[in-house]
Amino acid sequence: MEIEIIPYQQVGAFHFNALRSQSREILIDHYDDLYCHARTDGKAPDDTYAKLGLEFIYTKYNRLGAVEMSAPANPIFQGKSLLKMSWGELYVWFQQMDPEIEVSDKDFISYKFGISAFAPTKNEDLNVLPTSITVFETNFFQQKIGIPTPELLNSFLIHVPYLETYEKGKIDAQTHHEVLNQAFEPTRENAFWIWNQLPIAFSYSTDLPQLIDPIVELLTALKQQPEGKTTIHFDCPSFACEWIVKWNTTYVLIDAEWMRVTGGFEAALNDQTLPTHQLTLLKKEFLAEWKVLLQQCVSVLTAKQVSVSDVNAKSRVKEVVALEKWIPNFGKFYSETQQWITTTADGRKTVNLMTLAKWKLALIILFVLAVVLLPIYYFNRGEDSPFWALDGIIRVFLVVLVVTVPITLVTARWLRKRKS
Repeated sequence: MEIEIIPYQQVGAFHFNALRSQSREILIDHYDDLYCHARTDGKAPDDTYAKLGLEFIYTKYNRLGAVEMSAPANPIFQGKSLLKMSWGELYVWFQQMDPEIEVSDKDFISYKFGISAFAPTKNEDLNVLPTSITVFETNFFQQKIGIPTPELLNSFLIHVPYLETYEKGKIDAQTHHEVLNQAFEPTRENAFWIWNQLPIAFSYSTDLPQLIDPIVELLTALKQQPEGKTTIHFDCPSFACEWIVKWNTTYVLIDAEWMRVTGGFEAALNDQTLPTHQLTLLKKEFLAEWKVLLQQCVSVLTAKQVSVSDVNAKSRVKEVVALEKWIPNFGKFYSETQQWITTTADGRKTVNLMTLAKWKLALIILFVLAVVLLPIYYFNRGEDSPFWALDGIIRVFLVVLVVTVPITLVTARWLRKRKS
C-alpha cells in the first residue's frame, strides 16, 4: 500500500486532527486486524493494523496525531519510498533538506517536515533499512500536557447493591434464572454498570436473571481463549445492547451499540465523537469488576435451601462458581481486598499498603523496625551507651519475630486452603 506523505496535513487518506471514527471508517474492511492498546505515555490508546503495517496514534480528544508505518506499508515522500532507502541514504537526503534534524542512537526527527525515521541498528550498519517511518502533526509533542491516563479515558466499573435477606424459606426452581429472581426479590437497590462515566442502572430481581447467561458466556470466552473475538447480546427490561469484544492476554477492546437504556441516554452511550461507545481496558481490571457480582450470585445459587432441577441450569451454576474462583481480584469500588501493588491501564505501578491484610502490614512494620533498630543496637553496645534500653527491646523483638511470623504464615496458608 503506497501512502503519500503531505507534511503536517495528511498521510495518504488520513488527515491529521481527524476523529478516530473517521480513520476506522476508511479501514472498515480491515476491522478484524484492528488491535487497540493503551500507551505508557498517557496518550489515548493507539489503533494498530499489523497486517497493513499501520499504527495510528491519537491525541487528547481522539484526534489523529501521528501515523507510524512499517512494512508492508510503503510511505512515499517527494517521490521516494522511505522504507526502501538505506539509513545512510535517508539520513544524508534529509540532512540536506533540513540541517536541523535531531539524531539519536536509534532514529532522527525532522521537525521541518514532521517525519521521523527509526532504525535501531543503524550504528552497526549504515546500509540497514529503516524499521519504521513516523509522520506527526504540528503540536504532537505538546499533546501530552493535560491528558488524563487511559484508565480515566476508558472506564468500566460495576457497583453492586446491598442484598436484602431472603426470608421466604426454601427455593425450589427449574432454572437458575428463577432462583435469582426469587432470591433477589427483596433487594431494593439497583446495581450499576458505569460505562465511560455514564451509569446504567439495572435491577437484581428482574434484570440480572436475564443478564447472567451472556455474562457467563463472555467471561468463559475470556477464560478459555488467550486471544479472541466474540459478540455478546444483553437484553433485559432496563437496557439492551450489543458488544463486539476483542481481547488478547493484556487488553480488552469493546465496541458497543446501545439500543435501549432506561432514562433515554442511548445517544450519549453511542457517541462516536469521543468515542463513548468504545472501551480499551486492561484485561485483569475488566475481569476484576465482575467478581463481587458473581460472588453474590454464587452465594444464592449454592445456598443449602436452594434446589435447581434443570440439568442445564445445574451446569450453568457450576460455571458461575468456577468463574468467581478464577477471577483473583476485586473491582475498583471494592479495592480493600485487592493486592497492594497494582498496574494502571497506562502500565504504571501503584502501591497502597492499606489494602494489605493487617497481619501482612504488621510483618512489614516488624521488618522496618528490624532494619532501623538492629544497626543502632549493634554499633552502640556497651554499658555507657545511651541505647542500653534497646537491649531488652531487641531480645523481645527477636522472640516475637522468630515465634510469631512462622505461626502467622502457617495459619494464613491453612485458612486459604480451607476457603478454597
